[in-house]
Amino acid sequence: AQHARNKQTAQERLTELLRLAEQVFQESSIAPWFNTPNPTLGGRTPLEVLATRGGLDEVYHLLGRMAWGIPT
Repeated sequence: AQHARNKQTAQERLTELLRLAEQVFQESSIAPWFNTPNPTLGGRTPLEVLATRGGLDEVYHLLGRMAWGIPT
């Protein structure tokens, strides 16, 4: 049951991440952003970072800073 709860939480957090991306970018810019190397992420793409442990938080926080207009 614990594993299912963690998986659900990850799915919910990924949904939150995508909603935040929709606030930051026009729809047509979301996919390109996730596939473009980002200096703030050490030159990795957000999609690459999402595949790492802690990557969801890292990308979410980057989008959050962008949403608030904080330089990244």
